[in-house]
Amino acid sequence: DLTMTDEAPRPTELATDLIDSRFGFAFVRESDQCLDAVYITELAGASGVGMPETTLVSDTCSTVQHASIAHNGKRWLIAIADDRMGPVDVYVQGFDGSPVGDPQRITDSMSEEHETAITATSCDPDVLDCTSFTPRALVAWSGSDDSGNNELAVRPLDIDGTPTGDAVVLEQSSELRFTGLSAQQLGDKFIGLAYRRYGPTTGQSEIVLDVLDAATGERDRDPWVLSTEAGPAGSVDL
Repeated sequence: DLTMTDEAPRPTELATDLIDSRFGFAFVRESDQCLDAVYITELAGASGVGMPETTLVSDTCSTVQHASIAHNGKRWLIAIADDRMGPVDVYVQGFDGSPVGDPQRITDSMSEEHETAITATSCDPDVLDCTSFTPRALVAWSGSDDSGNNELAVRPLDIDGTPTGDAVVLEQSSELRFTGLSAQQLGDKFIGLAYRRYGPTTGQSEIVLDVLDAATGERDRDPWVLSTEAGPAGSVDL
């Protein structure tokens, strides 16, 4: 067991460092000092070799809604939705054995962000033409405001997690909600974002795939609806 808690289970995220064969597992549990905290468990090498190591990533005496993780080729990037500054906002923290630098604030609004997804891009010269390739990252989130309006948005980042452009709102609705976010690189210029779009009162439940420009976060084409029968608990992973 990596962690034990008396609280209800929370969503967790797993990412891979393909270069050094490391796995990173980000999760939220109660803080030893205050309210909630974000931890990372790292495991290196083959199965059965070595023990997982768990380290504190962030403890800001706040309520944490969600945490997601990616590896940028050098270090982990962890997206955290918490209320450290009052309203729930999204922050990105670099991590390499310990937190690297100050967290980057991604959102700054009165809306409450519920869920995040983060990914970074890389280029394999054996597979792609990397001549003009620029490594990048992108963070996505879903949230709602006090008026009951729900939104899905993304923001482009540089490879270290610093914002390089403004937030891009992909979806807004008072009836539909967005959950189960999953992001992954597609080729050398795009990022895929998959999610479930559902209406609690209408019964609509769809699995959707967006193809986004990695540099701007803008849609490259209209989203694909992969399934219209995702049900009350459908999920998707890229």
